[in-house]
Amino acid sequence: MTESSIKQCINDYFTALRNNDLDAWLATFAVDGANHDPAGSPPNIGHAALQQFYLTVTATFASVDIAPDAYLLQGHRAAVTWKAQAVSHKGRAVQFAGIDVFEMNAAGKIQTLWGFWDPAALFAELNA
Repeated sequence: MTESSIKQCINDYFTALRNNDLDAWLATFAVDGANHDPAGSPPNIGHAALQQFYLTVTATFASVDIAPDAYLLQGHRAAVTWKAQAVSHKGRAVQFAGIDVFEMNAAGKIQTLWGFWDPAALFAELNA
């Protein structure tokens, strides 16, 4: 696993979110991959739980433009800052940002992801 393969998987992860492509998003995770999003919440482990998480989160938005901003890589881990702009189904536009920490497995898939962002502030803004 190289730095470029790690970056490629992370880019694929964000591209799938932007394109609202569940299958491509799931393909970035190991079969037994875990997503702690936001960090501190109970993890979603395995593709079935990850799919449910994805469908729940994306149901809020008509569109999301999310992109990585900066990468800090060390070994098989990466911390990535990101920025997003989204529009809810009610037409409300919001901007938000965060940091995702990725741990990759030997096959170059996401084994564990921790998402550091403030969903309470985002949803408060959406419902204002």
